[in-house]
Amino acid sequence: MSQQHEAPARLREMLRVVRERGRADAARRERLWAIMRAIWPSYDEYQEKADAAKRVIPVVTLRRS
Repeated sequence: MSQQHEAPARLREMLRVVRERGRADAARRERLWAIMRAIWPSYDEYQEKADAAKRVIPVVTLRRS
């Protein structure tokens, strides 16, 4: 995200400007991360690397600008 917390995002064929709503709390992050892993299985490898580095990958929620 930029200094203004806005960025372009593509949903299907639509390009929209979105704003950061905030970081997901721990419970919501776990739910969202599970959904993302189901869609993009390579996130498992990303998570393993983060775990090895003792790092939590932030999940940011967005809203239309």
